[in-house]
Amino acid sequence: MTPKYYGDIDPQWHQGQLHYPGNESGHPVRLPPGSALPLLRDKEWQRLQTEWDVKCEAFFTWEPQSLARYTQVLDRIANQQFYLIQRTKPEYDEEHQGWRIWVEWKQPYARIPTPNGLPV
Repeated sequence: MTPKYYGDIDPQWHQGQLHYPGNESGHPVRLPPGSALPLLRDKEWQRLQTEWDVKCEAFFTWEPQSLARYTQVLDRIANQQFYLIQRTKPEYDEEHQGWRIWVEWKQPYARIPTPNGLPV
């Protein structure tokens, strides 16, 4: 991840509470809101596995809010906070005089295992 989004905790994008620096890949640890971050040794931090949330959304460039969100998603992909899975070829909508675009992406988070091996 580039420094642009390092430390980002915006709930609009992340379900849960994020903690940095996260694992050795730089992915933040995500915990349920109000959860305490457990004490871990350096080796344990480095071994945290990455889990992925998959997201998808249709964007409509003739709607200012949709265009702004599309731009935000692409910026986060370009800066390696999110990773692109697929983006369809834009389709021009004659009625609305704008483009319709479908994007699928994944968002990485470091997972802290619990004693029974399940994520927190």
